Amino acid sequence: MNEEVGQLVSRFVAERVDTPNPEEIEVWTQFVYAALFSVGFVVWLPMAKACSFEEERTAQLNRLIGEIVEDANAWIGAKICKALGSIHSNISIDSVAEIKFHLVAMFNEAILAMCERKFEPEIARSHACFVHLSANLEQLVLREQIAIEGLKHVLERGVASTDGMAKEAWTTLKRKQ
Repeated sequence: MNEEVGQLVSRFVAERVDTPNPEEIEVWTQFVYAALFSVGFVVWLPMAKACSFEEERTAQLNRLIGEIVEDANAWIGAKICKALGSIHSNISIDSVAEIKFHLVAMFNEAILAMCERKFEPEIARSHACFVHLSANLEQLVLREQIAIEGLKHVLERGVASTDGMAKEAWTTLKRKQ
């Protein structure tokens, strides 16, 4: 596997997400994690199909996630600091463990959906994003960080956004082949 694939995934997403509003940082990070997963999943699928052994697929996926996390950590932190304003510009935010946790959970959900429920890859990817976003947005509602009335709209917007990025990544991959 090309060692820069995870960086390319991360930068693809970074170019497509704006700096969050200060009051939307929590929601924004959940969308970013889902977008990183969506694009990463689209890129990983053809590589996984080329592997002969399960151990090889797993190692490849772990490398990809590690590369995505390493690159994304810097720009996610920078965009959050920018959103918080100049007094936070010298602060470094380290979200490596959190980003990895969310990516692993979504990859596991999508792989399980394909293996156990026989979902097509695109449906499994979208399902994993929906499960991730709905669970994490529900927690934000419970902590009163977003209003329950706006939850449906926020969730629909998030799933549509990650679906759009995944389709764009897929089209870009097809053109390069």
